[in-house]
Amino acid sequence: MTTQRRDGNATPLEQWIRGNRKLDSYLAGLSVTDSDWWIHQYKTHNDKIGIREIQNLMLVELKFFGKAVPYHQQDTLHVVDVALRQKKNIKLPMFNRRGTRIVRMWGVHTLILSGQCPLSSAWMEWDGKRIGVDTLEDVLTFARNPDTLRLRSERRHHKNLYNPLFK
Repeated sequence: MTTQRRDGNATPLEQWIRGNRKLDSYLAGLSVTDSDWWIHQYKTHNDKIGIREIQNLMLVELKFFGKAVPYHQQDTLHVVDVALRQKKNIKLPMFNRRGTRIVRMWGVHTLILSGQCPLSSAWMEWDGKRIGVDTLEDVLTFARNPDTLRLRSERRHHKNLYNPLFK
């Protein structure tokens, strides 16, 4: 059975979906969930070898006041996570100009705050791991790996083929 929002903050569209018998979760087999944050980093990387269009993308599910992600939403987010991670790096055309870009797919992550904001929360969890504000900032800017929370960079990890020392 489709449950009503407990916080009373349903939009008119949500009220219609939740009140529509044809869209009942049990009878129609539906799980309707929203997307909280799609984080897309579109930064261009320039080094001695040249310019690279390397971008990062992840979906972050937000929960406030320590609320856990309900089972039906976990199931949907798992499907989205697996689909996003089918290929870690994908080559795509640029949106409004010529050329291509590499987009790294980081999947779906969950951010749970004990309050409404990092500054007013006694604690925060990223995928079940306690973190601080600095770590959250690093993860949201992809300075940290969203999966491991280790620091990362876009530095090329192979020898510079254009450097005369390697010829």
